[in-house]
Amino acid sequence: MKLTHRQARRIADACLARAAELGVTQAVAICDPAGDLVTLDRMDDVKLGREEFARGKAFASVFYRRSTRESAKLQQTSPDQFHGALAMFPGRFFIVPGGFPIMVDGEMVGGLGVSGATGEQDEVVAQAGLAALG
Repeated sequence: MKLTHRQARRIADACLARAAELGVTQAVAICDPAGDLVTLDRMDDVKLGREEFARGKAFASVFYRRSTRESAKLQQTSPDQFHGALAMFPGRFFIVPGGFPIMVDGEMVGGLGVSGATGEQDEVVAQAGLAALG
């Protein structure tokens, strides 16, 4: 199973629509299972650097195969398992809420990262995008 650009756009568009409903400005990044960017989008007036945060959340969710919220909790209890990856890919990881692996039929096909508001709002926006994939 492969994530197509059309599917990635559907996810990103749903995220941006949900962000607009919430009245927050967001950046949305979607990567493939190798962590390579498939699409990156941002709303007008998004805060400085949010595109990179979104991209880093998408990358982290693919690398660790879990949500960035889960990774953040694990990092607090088992920091040793994160040091190697953080050293290998400096500046590529953002382990804060807002990143999710994209799963289709039990297979990871990519990662989604959303950034621009609170972690909780970033997650709500990301969930809307994942739901749009069906």
